[in-house]
Amino acid sequence: MWNNAKQRARVFKSVQATEFWRRNAILIPIYEDEHWMLAIAYPRHSKIDFFDSMGLRSRHAKTVAHLVSSLLELAHGRRFNNAIPTPTSWSSRAHVKPGCPRQYGAVDCGLWVLTVVAAVLRAFRTTALLEHDMPNFRMYMYTLINKHIPPVMPR
Repeated sequence: MWNNAKQRARVFKSVQATEFWRRNAILIPIYEDEHWMLAIAYPRHSKIDFFDSMGLRSRHAKTVAHLVSSLLELAHGRRFNNAIPTPTSWSSRAHVKPGCPRQYGAVDCGLWVLTVVAAVLRAFRTTALLEHDMPNFRMYMYTLINKHIPPVMPR
């Protein structure tokens, strides 16, 4: 998995500016087979929440645990301040279970991932939005992006 030291160092370098080793929650987007999912690692609690809006996949928890552990070990090795201790074992739990809000259409997986990101950033574990809320959430995201991100001008 993450046994290649060069690969670990390259990933570490690309995320180092986030100071992930100090965070209570680490958000890890996963894209596989044209489908977005989200892992939320809580290193202080040795837990990984796995969100798949279709409720189909959760096999990535072991890979995510290994990735986060490898990156935390690198942070400790480089003696970064306030680095969270690397958990010795992780437990994982699925976000989407029968009866929970889930995606029924074929194209909203990325939007569903963003709803969970928004919830986690507000200290909730998951979203309370339902399928019929997605058009309004899409418009909300569109408004935020237009308000806070300047347009890119061609060179």
